[in-house]
Amino acid sequence: MNNNSSNKSGISFWTKDEYARKYFTRRPIRHQRCIGVTTDMLEEIKDVVNLIAMGGTTVRAYVSAIIADHFKEYKFLHEYMRRAMYNKILVGDLEKFQLTYEKYAEQYLQPSIESRNEAWVHLDADCADALKQIVSWTGNGVTIGSFAEAIIKTHLAENKELLESMKSDVFNSQP
Repeated sequence: MNNNSSNKSGISFWTKDEYARKYFTRRPIRHQRCIGVTTDMLEEIKDVVNLIAMGGTTVRAYVSAIIADHFKEYKFLHEYMRRAMYNKILVGDLEKFQLTYEKYAEQYLQPSIESRNEAWVHLDADCADALKQIVSWTGNGVTIGSFAEAIIKTHLAENKELLESMKSDVFNSQP
């Protein structure tokens, strides 16, 4: 992603200003599609977006930014999955990507067996198309909603300390 310090999963930590600039900048959403995430997850996203609502951020822009960033982070892996799908694997590709793919599949591509109360979040068309394509590669029952939810949960978990700090600042600045 960038050259800031990162944790063992490779997801970087940012200062509040960098985080806000990256994820909370109002961005135009092109024609939109919906994905499902659990109601609890939607509430958590709303809480985060509400922290800096003055910036004009929407839930859909925040979700779209997270998923777009995720695709940039794992672009090399998605390229490998695409090659595998079309039987274009080159010598050495399998060894290079196998372990990474297994970790990725375990984290993001395991279908959830629990029932979902789904709430709808709008994504821009490019993110929705990328989600749809990767889900089609898995063939194991994963849904676009569960894939997107896994990405968002991981993002929120990795940045929990930062988000708590933002929350604390907001509450402490109130009269």
